[in-house]
Amino acid sequence: AMEGGASPLYSAIDRMLDFAAADPQQGAKAVIVVTNGRDDTCGTRSECRSVLDAVVRKSRASSGL
Repeated sequence: AMEGGASPLYSAIDRMLDFAAADPQQGAKAVIVVTNGRDDTCGTRSECRSVLDAVVRKSRASSGL
């Protein structure tokens, strides 16, 4: 899903959250995202907003915030 020249930013962040949460015994982890634009692979503006909101909820849930 992340090959072929597309920039599925929200999908990549979602995968990194899974990776960071995979082994809680390793201690605190962080995901740092550097981007140069919007994720336009998620559909319409409202669909992209829904995907972004889901990633934010997942991040907050995994960090205990």
